[in-house]
Amino acid sequence: MGMVASLFDGLVSPRRSHLAYRSDVSEVKFYKGIEQIGDECSKFYPNVEKVTLPVSLKIINDKAFNGCNKLKKLVIPESVIYIGRFVFVGCALEGINIPRRLEEYHSDMFACNSIKHIRMHKNNLTAMLESNVEAVLGGTNIDTIEVDGEKYDADRYFSEYCIPNEAMESFFERSVRAFWGSPFATDLAKARVIYDNKSA
Repeated sequence: MGMVASLFDGLVSPRRSHLAYRSDVSEVKFYKGIEQIGDECSKFYPNVEKVTLPVSLKIINDKAFNGCNKLKKLVIPESVIYIGRFVFVGCALEGINIPRRLEEYHSDMFACNSIKHIRMHKNNLTAMLESNVEAVLGGTNIDTIEVDGEKYDADRYFSEYCIPNEAMESFFERSVRAFWGSPFATDLAKARVIYDNKSA
C-alpha cells in the first residue's frame, strides 16, 4: 500500500523546493482551508491514485494533475469557480463532475481520454453553451452526460434539449461545438441526420 501525502499548502508546484519526488505516494490529501491549487502541483507524485480536495477550494490551476496516469479517484468540490488548462491530461479518471459555481469555460478544460462520463448541473450546461467555446469537453471519450441526476446519451439529449429549443439550429451547433472532440459530438451529429431524414 502506498504512502499518503497530506499537503498544508495548495500552492505547491515543481518550482517550490520544499517538495521531494515521491514515487511511493498513492494518495494526496489537501488540507481544509486551502483555496487554490498551483500549476503542476502533483508532478512530484507520479503514482498517485486518489486525490482528496477540500470544500474550501476555489481555484485549480493549469496542469494541476497532468500526467498522473494512475489517478482514478477525484471529486471536484462545488466550491470551485475556476479550472485551468490541461488539468487532467494523462489521468486515469473514468468520470468527472463539473462544479455548479464554475465561472469560466475554455477548450479542452476536461481533456482526458479515459473520461467516459460527465456529471453537471443544468446551469453548467447553459453557461457552457452560451460561452460558445469549442471543445470544452474535447479530448474525452464521453458517450453519456448526467445533468442534475438525469443521464443522457446523444439521442436523448438531441430530442429533449435541441429539438424543443426555439432556435434549434443554433442550439445544436453550440452543443456540437462544446462537445467537439468527443464521441458524444459524433453521436449528436448522427442523431441530427436521423431527425432530418425523418422530417424530410
